Amino acid sequence: MKRCLIVVPLYNESIALPHLISGFNDIQFREKNFKHDILFINDGSDDGSEEILIENSVNYVSLINNLGIGGAMQCGYIFAAKNGYDYVIQIDGDGQHPPGEILRLIAAAEKFDEDLIIGSRFISDIDYKPSIPRKLGMKYSSWLMRISTGIKIADTTSGFRLTKKDLVNYFAKEYPQQEAGLISLLMAAKAGFQFKEIPIKIDKRRYGKSSINILRAFLYPSKTMINSIAVAIRE
Repeated sequence: MKRCLIVVPLYNESIALPHLISGFNDIQFREKNFKHDILFINDGSDDGSEEILIENSVNYVSLINNLGIGGAMQCGYIFAAKNGYDYVIQIDGDGQHPPGEILRLIAAAEKFDEDLIIGSRFISDIDYKPSIPRKLGMKYSSWLMRISTGIKIADTTSGFRLTKKDLVNYFAKEYPQQEAGLISLLMAAKAGFQFKEIPIKIDKRRYGKSSINILRAFLYPSKTMINSIAVAIRE
């Protein structure tokens, strides 16, 4: 029986959490030889998110400080590696990823041999219109991925991914703390892992506020370039 850990990193998502948890409860996992667990990573929230997790009796880990998406996800990978999970699925805590789409990732993982299945917003006809700063960052990230590795990934910053066991064990030891979406792909590519991109649906953000702003968009190119060079020259 294959075991999958669904990891939900979150920071100050108290408004979105009840809807997201309800969505998980509605998923009908059809595979008989498949077991899933859900682990929320509360990344130092101070808005009452932890209280909601407690009220709903879900499995969670609370980090003392806000480590960012990289630190939160590595926490999930470490837990998965230590407990022998076959798959790790990352899904954002802001409610934009419909939990039912998890089934698409699992089906793709069973069909394809690649180590990382990426749920993409840009290889199907969906009504997703990112803000201008986010759109520019996404295009730059995809370009940097292509010139660095020769691999074309339309949605390098997707937070909806399935990672198979060998890569889970690798990420438990090696995972970027900054700009984790792109840099994790560059690290995995250099280590010889392969990727498969599949189309997924995405909901519009209904709760909270995006972490992407003009300042972060302005700094993103230089930060990712520095981190990309660091990946390229590391042993």
